[in-house]
Amino acid sequence: MFKDFYEDAQRGLRKILVTFKTSYNGPFLINKNEVQDIHFFSLNKIQEMINDGEKFHTELLFLLEKHFGIKRA
Repeated sequence: MFKDFYEDAQRGLRKILVTFKTSYNGPFLINKNEVQDIHFFSLNKIQEMINDGEKFHTELLFLLEKHFGIKRA
């Protein structure tokens, strides 16, 4: 579990973000009435997506950078 203090002075935000990391070997049972599809990405693929200008939520970028070494474009 990670607990982080996130602050965005531009938007006047101050938050405590709590995130959990887990491993699961599946299978994933998806209720097709509730979920259209699901995608999994490696950290390398996420870095490529950021570099290519794919939009990510700023708080997610903060967590990816702090805990997984992902760099913002």
